[in-house]
Amino acid sequence: MRAGETAKAWSSDPYGRKLDFHGPIGEKPGYVLMTFKMPSKGGGVTDVRVELSGDAIEQLAEMMIRADRENAIKAFGRALQLPPEPPETWE
Repeated sequence: MRAGETAKAWSSDPYGRKLDFHGPIGEKPGYVLMTFKMPSKGGGVTDVRVELSGDAIEQLAEMMIRADRENAIKAFGRALQLPPEPPETWE
C-alpha cells in the first residue's frame, strides 16, 4: 500500500513491497539497510532505501515482538546463533 501526504486513502501497490535486507552497511557499522521498489508518480519505478540504526533497530525489534511474539523470538534466536561477520563481508 502507498499514500502521499495529500492522499485521502491508501492505494494498492503492484510491487507488494518485497523488502530486501542488507547490512551492516560498509563504512557504517551498526546500520541495517532495507530496500524496496515502488511505482513513481511519473509512471516509472522508484528504488527506496531505508537505513536503520540504534533506536530504530530497537523500535523495530519491539514492534516485531508486539506483532508476532512467537515468530520474532524464533527469528532472534536463529540470528543469535550466527557467527559474527568480519567488516570486509559487509555490504
